[in-house]
Amino acid sequence: MIAAIMASVMSSADSCLNCLAAIAMEDYYRRHLNRRASDHQLLRVARQTTLWAGVASAACAYFYRNVADLLVFVYDFWAPGMILPFLVAVFWYRPSRVYATVASMVAGMSATAIWRFTLGPSYPYELGPALFGFLVAVLTFLVVWPLTCRLRLRRWFQPGDV
Repeated sequence: MIAAIMASVMSSADSCLNCLAAIAMEDYYRRHLNRRASDHQLLRVARQTTLWAGVASAACAYFYRNVADLLVFVYDFWAPGMILPFLVAVFWYRPSRVYATVASMVAGMSATAIWRFTLGPSYPYELGPALFGFLVAVLTFLVVWPLTCRLRLRRWFQPGDV
């Protein structure tokens, strides 16, 4: 059982580090800072990102000695920020829904932080932070989408990208 828990933690940890490095490298560095970055420069960015994410992870490990508590903490913020955008992207994607989806991510994660850090361990109605944040994300999406459905999506890619 301990080996299974450690395997799930390590799998999640290395996936998060790789994902963070790829996002920093491709989505931020190459797209906004240096369009003609060489592989060596991108590798350096990925290494630095992984190093600083590892330092931040070590700081989290210092404060969360229990692996299960750390996973609950991470998933409290992951669920409101990622479940609704994933469902919209897979089943209901239209460019007009991007603004509402981003607003729902911000609102859901903010609501989770407020719910988790201001109420402490005694949550009203036995409603956990992840569920509360998800409900706020859905409500935000349903309010913002009609207000932004006619806005044109800004073009993020230039011809030749991708």
